[in-house]
Amino acid sequence: MKDYPFIKFALLFICGIVLDRFVHISIEMFFCGLLLLIILFFLYKKFNRPVYSLGFIFLSYLLILSAGLIIAGISRGNVFYLTENIFKQKNFTAWGVIKEIALPGADNYTFLLSADSLLIEGKSFNWQPDLLIKVKDESKKQLIKQYNLLSNGNRVEVNGTYFKGREERNPGEFDYNKYLRQSGVSGIVSLYDSDSIKILDSNRFVFSSTFHTIRKSIDKQLHEHYSEQAYGLLKGLLLADRSSIDYETKNLFVNSGVVHVLAVSGLHVGFIGIIFYFLFGRLNVYLRIYSTIAGLLFFMFLTGVPPSVFRATVMAVIILLAQLTERTSNIYNSLALAAVILLIIEPTEIFNPGFQLSFSAVLSIAYFYPLFNSYINKIEINKYLRAVLLFAAVSFSAQIGTLPFTLMYFGKLSITSLFANLVVIPLIGVIVGIGITSILFAVISSSIAAIYAAANDAAAWLLFTIVEFAGNGDYSFIRIPDFSLYDAIIYYLLLTTSLFLMRFTQKFLFKVVILFSSAFLFFIAASYDDKALLTPGNFNVVMIDVGQGDSFLLSFPNGKAALIDAGEATNDFCNGERVIIPLLDKLGIEKINYAFISHFDNDHYGGMVSLIYRNKIGKVFLPAHDTSSKAIRFINYLIKNKIPYEYCIRQKVSEGGVSIYAVSRGDDSDEQYSSNDNSVIIKAVYGKNSFLFTGDLERKGEKYFLKNAKKFLDVDVLKVSHHGSKTGSSLDFLEAVTPRISLISAGVKNKFNHPSKEVLARLAKHKSSIYRTDKSGAVILKSDGKNISEISWR
Repeated sequence: MKDYPFIKFALLFICGIVLDRFVHISIEMFFCGLLLLIILFFLYKKFNRPVYSLGFIFLSYLLILSAGLIIAGISRGNVFYLTENIFKQKNFTAWGVIKEIALPGADNYTFLLSADSLLIEGKSFNWQPDLLIKVKDESKKQLIKQYNLLSNGNRVEVNGTYFKGREERNPGEFDYNKYLRQSGVSGIVSLYDSDSIKILDSNRFVFSSTFHTIRKSIDKQLHEHYSEQAYGLLKGLLLADRSSIDYETKNLFVNSGVVHVLAVSGLHVGFIGIIFYFLFGRLNVYLRIYSTIAGLLFFMFLTGVPPSVFRATVMAVIILLAQLTERTSNIYNSLALAAVILLIIEPTEIFNPGFQLSFSAVLSIAYFYPLFNSYINKIEINKYLRAVLLFAAVSFSAQIGTLPFTLMYFGKLSITSLFANLVVIPLIGVIVGIGITSILFAVISSSIAAIYAAANDAAAWLLFTIVEFAGNGDYSFIRIPDFSLYDAIIYYLLLTTSLFLMRFTQKFLFKVVILFSSAFLFFIAASYDDKALLTPGNFNVVMIDVGQGDSFLLSFPNGKAALIDAGEATNDFCNGERVIIPLLDKLGIEKINYAFISHFDNDHYGGMVSLIYRNKIGKVFLPAHDTSSKAIRFINYLIKNKIPYEYCIRQKVSEGGVSIYAVSRGDDSDEQYSSNDNSVIIKAVYGKNSFLFTGDLERKGEKYFLKNAKKFLDVDVLKVSHHGSKTGSSLDFLEAVTPRISLISAGVKNKFNHPSKEVLARLAKHKSSIYRTDKSGAVILKSDGKNISEISWR
């Protein structure tokens, strides 16, 4: 480690930041330690005794560790968060200064507000949280007009609805609240018209506002000259804004192992550096290097200084300055220096997946690529094949280091990534180069820029076609849903041990034995903390938290699964895509064999569309008495996707010892029933245990089943109808059901005030145990055919 002095410093500093979550020290203690260090230094100089030298070294290390603790503590103390108990708050007014404005989206724009005072329900608070402001307006013209008036540094007043970021309310769900808070953001304020924001002064941050103006200009040129798909890609590659790349496309990049190209990082900085170095090629060496450094710094500020770009820029600047001074730069020290500078500015970045993936990738390439390079160059092959192998070695080297983080955050091991990277990375270089060229020509001639843009559109189309092929969910990856921090630590320990042991042998066979032994030990050790949420051989029922909607997953003892409803789908959030699919991935369920739709309200069937699109549904059971236009559209969608379906009148499905009965009211009555009262009711029976799911059934529908199927209603577990609305769950109905357990699916602080106090009182009268998604998130129940118990998943 003597050749890498800064690495020791960086490791100790990082350990200090991590320890701040468990231990805190005061600045006074730190300065006392510093004073003691100075005393030890002078004692060693005067008496030259080893004990003073050892004490000096030990205390130096301790102070570096303490420096990380102090920096993290200062950063933590400078951030104010609103209480976690505030989930949603209407009539929320905030005053503050705009810190950062994002590029506009299709129908909205966002900015970060550093608030200095709040007004909540008429009460004033001198709180100072950072808030993410989202602005929408039905008038696109008015939205853009207001957006163009804003600048970083403006003092503004905003009035809207405050939302806490959505937490992990289901197994496998992304914890957006945690992500926001790690970024220093307390929550989101949604404004539904441009008049809800008032500019109070014209002060502006000159530096950041200038770069924001440049970003807007480039964004405008890209939008004018490129197709929507290519525009979204280039917006991400050149401006570090991926908001115009849709969720499905991002998922394809994840599946194919090339999602890293969408995050502006060392790859892109390298391309930009090469372009600038080429452009300034006719200048003398000093001007060429200084101009390239200036170009890299310009690109860093243009992208908003994300950690990966900062790290790559610092390293590139160090390498260029070393070239200028004719000194060699050490990549490990450069990497450590970049990490420390970044963490001094923002200590919480150490917990950011982007930071972890970026630094682990470069560190891994720096170590492993020279090894692969030496092996490949010893092989007698033609130069083209050698070039391909060397290029693949770079990608493989990066994957060795990033594998634990990739599995922890994405739960997928891509088996097409080597192939995809071989094609995608060079293609990204071409797209970036042509993209920059088109922007430069747009200043001179829109026609010439359009020619380059057309060529780049073709390149982007080729890129997306390759990624779509390489990211096909049928074969592109192996799902590994439960990779934990413990598994990651074991992986790195065994990898380090293997590399250490292989230094003592030159025999290839021995090295292979060491690697296979380490892999075997890893699989044994990693299985130690594996925990299956759904117990095999039992009947499991998951009440999925889909907000103000319904969705229930049934897992049969034989491993097959059914889904009753799938929650709501809107332009902003689809429960099928964002909640149910991650849940299925977490639970290791590849296919929903049977899907039941209770009725055609969006909060019950909306999420089913994305599940069908993602080929997750085997067969669908539909309500029998709905001939609405949305029902017809959905049936046409089923036919288009070749999904078999049946109407529920008196259906029975038997699977793994569980009997499912799906019943609709008969059509022998001339009475008119609402969509809610036409809900299919579904009963699941396993051994002596039974469950009843009632959709949005209201009193008229309840009366029908009380008259025609009263004994059928008697069960152990009741899914309370219509999210606990007082329009259902009548006393007579509950007398027939006699539920020991009641499940209520309702959104947190929903506008309907579900569940109603009357329904809760009726259930309490029957001494029924109540589980609510608005209070607990997802709920998992397990039945062995005799007893029903809750499974804790958090």
